[in-house]
Amino acid sequence: MSSNESSSGNPVQYAVRLRERAIRDIDAAYVRFAEIVSEVAANEWRNELVQALATLATLRRRYPVAPGRFRQEVRQMVYSGPG
Repeated sequence: MSSNESSSGNPVQYAVRLRERAIRDIDAAYVRFAEIVSEVAANEWRNELVQALATLATLRRRYPVAPGRFRQEVRQMVYSGPG
């Protein structure tokens, strides 16, 4: 059994929470991307970002620990977009 499996063999599911600031930043990037490139490209970017974030529910250590001092473990994901 891997560290990502429960005793029943099913993947362990973790809560993925985004801070309000992250949500605002994603929304602002989406709007700017839609203005500069296209709404279709912005939708693709956002959909793939959401999919990447969703993988954290079962692969919580997928990304490295963020530098800095935090009260709890914080991981950092650098996302550039589709491709």
